Formats: sequence, structure tokens, C-alpha cells
Amino acid sequence: MESDPVVAEVRAVREQLAARLGFRLHDIVKEAQRQDAAGDRKVVRLPPRRPIAAAVGTK
Repeated sequence: MESDPVVAEVRAVREQLAARLGFRLHDIVKEAQRQDAAGDRKVVRLPPRRPIAAAVGTK
């Protein structure tokens, strides 16, 4: 399997962040929440969609 450089970079950054926070999941989540709150991205919230019923006996 070929290595994707973008995936490799994301994984390396994730590993560095986890190491910096001592691999403590609580601290990693808190840091992610802090960064999210500090950002200026618009969050889009859509109402849930009804699931489409699967037709029986069709392909």
C-alpha cells in the first residue's frame, strides 16, 4: 500500500500533540476544544434526516 504524504503529516502532527500532552486523553480533548473555541470557523448545524427505507426484493 502506498503512503499518502498528507495522511503521514496528519498522523505525525497528531503524535506530536499527544506526546506534548503526555498521551492523556482528557488533556488532548481539552486542547482540541480550546482550539475549536478559539477558531473563527462557521459551524453549520442541519436537522437530522430521516433514513430511507430499504426496498425489499429490489436490486
